[in-house]
Formats: sequence, C-alpha cells, structure tokens
Amino acid sequence: GLTRIFSQLLSSGIINTATSTTAKVLVCTFDDRLEYGLEVASKIREAGIPTEIYTENDKFRKKMNYANKIGVPGPTI
Repeated sequence: GLTRIFSQLLSSGIINTATSTTAKVLVCTFDDRLEYGLEVASKIREAGIPTEIYTENDKFRKKMNYANKIGVPGPTI
C-alpha cells in the first residue's frame, strides 16, 4: 500500500528527500529579541556548528515547519 506508493514517488523524483541546508541548528527568535538570537547564533557558529537564524515573528509551528522543510535535524535524546 502506502510504502509502495512512497517508494515510487521517491524513485520518480516527485518527492525529494535531500536537505537544502547544511545547518545543524536553527536559532528562532521570539518576542522581537533579534539581537539576542544573533548573539546565540554567533556563539554556536564560533563553536564550529553550522547555524541558521529564523528572524520572522511567526508562530512556533511555522518555525518548526521551516526547520523540517530545509532539513535541520531534530533533537536527539
């Protein structure tokens, strides 16, 4: 069923699983705290970790959808 359809979509190139970023971290700003977000992103980059920053004042869900869309890895426990 579903697995077969998904497999065919992948093999035909309709679904692309390649990531569009090398970022391992996405820093999201909240409550117009852009300066703090930039500072945090800078420190993470200084540690050698590829980082992207999301500066728009959107809802949390939209920020997480963006992270998923560009391929930022999720948290590991």
